[in-house]
Amino acid sequence: MTLPPPLTSIRIENFENLEYMCSKGFQHLTSLQQLQIYVCPKLSSLPEKDMLLSLKSLHIYDCPLLEEGCRRGKGREWSKIAHIPSVRDKQPGIFLINCPVRAGAMSVVACQLLQDCEMLNRLPEILHAFTFLSRMRLKGCPGLVCFAESNFPPALKELGICTCENLQYLVDEKENNNKSMSSNTCVLERLAIMDCPSLIWLSSRGDMCNRLQCLIVHSCPKLSSLFLNAKLPVMLKHLDISGCPVLECIAQDFHETVDLESIRISNAENIKSLPRGLDKLSHPQKIEFDGCPSLVSFEESGLPTTKLRVLKSLNCENFGALPKCINSFTSLRELKVWECSAELRFPEEGFPTNFTSLKISNAPRIYTSLVEWGFNRLTSLQTLKIDGEGCSHVVSFPEEGIGMMLPPSLTSIRIQNFRNLEYMYSKGFQQLTSLQQLAINDCPRLTSLPEKDMLLSLERLYIHHCPLLEEGCSRCKGREWSKIAHIPYVRIQGERVIPRELD
Repeated sequence: MTLPPPLTSIRIENFENLEYMCSKGFQHLTSLQQLQIYVCPKLSSLPEKDMLLSLKSLHIYDCPLLEEGCRRGKGREWSKIAHIPSVRDKQPGIFLINCPVRAGAMSVVACQLLQDCEMLNRLPEILHAFTFLSRMRLKGCPGLVCFAESNFPPALKELGICTCENLQYLVDEKENNNKSMSSNTCVLERLAIMDCPSLIWLSSRGDMCNRLQCLIVHSCPKLSSLFLNAKLPVMLKHLDISGCPVLECIAQDFHETVDLESIRISNAENIKSLPRGLDKLSHPQKIEFDGCPSLVSFEESGLPTTKLRVLKSLNCENFGALPKCINSFTSLRELKVWECSAELRFPEEGFPTNFTSLKISNAPRIYTSLVEWGFNRLTSLQTLKIDGEGCSHVVSFPEEGIGMMLPPSLTSIRIQNFRNLEYMYSKGFQQLTSLQQLAINDCPRLTSLPEKDMLLSLERLYIHHCPLLEEGCSRCKGREWSKIAHIPYVRIQGERVIPRELD
C-alpha cells in the first residue's frame, strides 16, 4: 500500500493490532509535515528515517511499545525522530499532543511524559503556561521525590504516575499552603499511582483535592497511609488499592465521602476492615476484597443494606462471617465468596432472593445450608459457580437424596472440584429451559450428564479433568455422546470437539 504524495498530515488512531509502519508506503511523502499516532498498543516501530525527513511535528500518545523505543538518546527508534523539530526542541521526555497557538498563548489538550526522564525532579515550568492541559503521565522519573515545589497546570484533571522509584509522597506535608493543591483550586479528578516502591503516603490532608473522583494506587509496598489525617477527598467515587502490604487503614470513616460508589482492595495483607460509615454512602455499587488475609468480617453496623449491588471476598483466608443481615440487602445482585475460611457459615436469615450471580468455593457449610434452604428460592439467579472443596459427601448434583432443584432462571452453571461426584441428577435440571452454558471441572469420579432432554437449550459445554466423563463423551462411541451431539460448541480437556477441529 502506497500513500498519495501530496499528503501533509496523517493521523492514525485505535489500531489495536498494528505492529509496524511500512517504510515503502511512506517513500513518496516528501510533503508530509505532521504525523499523529494515538492508542496503538502493539505498535513498536516507525518508518525509516529517510521517509520522515520532511516531518516537522510528531505526536505519540498511548503507544507504550513505541514510547519505549522513542526514549531520548536510548530508544531503538530515537535516531529516526531526533531531527524532527517538535521532538528536538522540547524538554527531555515530553511529547505534547494537540498544541494550537491562540493569541500568543499556548494551550494543550493532553501531555505525556515518557519514561526515563532521569534529570526530571520537578514539573517543567513551561507546563504551567498550558492553561488547557488536562491529562498528564509521568513514567520512570527517578529524580522525583515529591511535588512540593511544583505548580500543577491549572486545568489538570488526570494524572498518572508510574515506576518513579524514589517518589515518597505526592505533596509534602510541610507545603500546606501550596496554592496549586488546595481544595479550592485543584481540579484533579483522576489520580493513578503505580509501581512506586518508595511511596509512603499521598498527602497530609484528605482535602488535598476535593474534586478527586477516582483514586488508584497499585504496587506501592511502603505505602502506610493514603492521607495522614485519615480522611478521603469528599467527592471520591472510586477507590482502588492493590499491592500495598503495609497499609492498615484506608480512612477513619466514610462520613464525609458520601458519593463513594466502588471500593476494591487487593493484596493488602494488613487491612482488617473497612472504615465506619458505609451506611452513609448515597450510591454504593461494589465492594471487593481480594488477597486480604487479615480481613475477618465486615462491620455489622456500617454496611449499606439497600444500595449495594456487588459484594466479593476472594482469597481472604480468615474471612469467616457474612453479614447476618445480608438477606435485607435488597439491591444485592452479585455475591462471590472464593477461597475464604472453610468455617464460613450460611447466614441464619438466608440470602436475598434477587441474586443474579452466586459464586462460592471452599465453603462446605454454606453449600450444605444453601442446599437445605433451597437453591430454587433464588428466583432471579442467572450465574452459578460452585467449587466443591470440602463437600466430600456430595455424589450427585443437584443432590438427589433431598430432591434439590435449581432455579429456572439459570443461564450458566459451573461446578468444579467435587471429588466424589458420580452423576448429574436429571430431575434437578428439568426446569432449566434457559440454560446456555455448562462447565464441569476436576470431578474425577463423574461418569454421566443429565439426560439429553434436560440439555436441549445448551449452547456451550466445557469438560476438563473429568477422565471418566471425558471417556463417555468420546465422539460417536461414548455412552454420553448422544446427550451432547446437538450442542453447538463442546470443548473437552481443552480440545474443541464440536465443531470438530481440523487437523
